[in-house]
Amino acid sequence: MVNSRINSDDAFSIPQLTEEEFLVSHNLLHHAQSDFRRNHLCETALCKLVDMWTFNMESGLINGAVFIDLRKALDMVDTDLLLRKLAVYRCDDLTLTWFKSYLQERDQCVHFKGTLSSKKSSLYGVPRGSILGPLLFIMFINDLSLYVNSNTDMYADDSTIHTSVRTVEELNNKLTENMTNVQAWCTNNNMVINDGKMKAMMITTSQPH
Repeated sequence: MVNSRINSDDAFSIPQLTEEEFLVSHNLLHHAQSDFRRNHLCETALCKLVDMWTFNMESGLINGAVFIDLRKALDMVDTDLLLRKLAVYRCDDLTLTWFKSYLQERDQCVHFKGTLSSKKSSLYGVPRGSILGPLLFIMFINDLSLYVNSNTDMYADDSTIHTSVRTVEELNNKLTENMTNVQAWCTNNNMVINDGKMKAMMITTSQPH
């Protein structure tokens, strides 16, 4: 769970702390976000899931997981909404002005075979190939877990919604409910699930027929 209790004196400002240091020091990043963070790797995320699912099976439970990919997620970030989320994370006015300039006051063009295209304003997305862009993205999706009543593990724009129960029927009902909530988050945040890459899986020992 994300801790939203921040004192008014703890606002994030550019000269004081790096963004990641501020988020980590106040426990604001979801604990199961494993990409774009120091000491968090794909391997650590996988080990955590395997350990959890193995323990559940040894306890007689059935694991169920839905693997979700967000379509062109970094390019579809609504920057107005991102700025509002940054304000919730206690970024001060100067920092928000800086982020607004960084995210919205930029143009893009393409250079191909010696020809430069006309410039177009960038209205959505976080800058690719930057250090700050990926961190801004995980801040944008950080509240996804608040919509889900099961475990949520995230790795960049890939999320795993998983739970453990006693019966297949209960598993189906719980995952269906959670996916309805995930879709609500996507609608509210202008994100789209890549249906072609979404998979559901039951992880369990042999079950009696």
